[in-house]
Amino acid sequence: MRISTPVSKFIIPLDVFERTFDELRKWGEKEFEGLVLWVGTTARSKAIIKDFVVPEADFWGGGVRISSGGMLKLAEDLSQRNLILLAQLHTHASDFGHSYGDEQHAASYRLGYVSIVVPNFAQEKHTDLSSCYVYGYVGNGKWNQLTKNQVARRFKIT
Repeated sequence: MRISTPVSKFIIPLDVFERTFDELRKWGEKEFEGLVLWVGTTARSKAIIKDFVVPEADFWGGGVRISSGGMLKLAEDLSQRNLILLAQLHTHASDFGHSYGDEQHAASYRLGYVSIVVPNFAQEKHTDLSSCYVYGYVGNGKWNQLTKNQVARRFKIT
């Protein structure tokens, strides 16, 4: 399955949203960065999040990235489930956005791919993405941070 048109809206079921943040919070309680991937389908310019995946990851100095074996398993899993990788979410220990490592070790570099940083190890209750740092990949190794208004318009929790 491929994305044929740019995604302008993400539809996230409340259950998936809550389970995502519960998973991230668990890692944060151990003072580790957590990493989850939103997977799903697309229809026209909408991405429908169906589930999240916790990939096999490598941890270093407080950071996290998908291991090469994890990428292979992820690709096979998504192919079998007929799903695509739509976004990555990971935590930081404090309140800041993308780091150099985040930009160098993303799960995807597809134009429009989304990377969401959840501050403070996701320890606060989240009902939306307003306190998160949300980025879209624009090519040539560059990520643009979305404004709070853009995030509110593009991400709908249902």
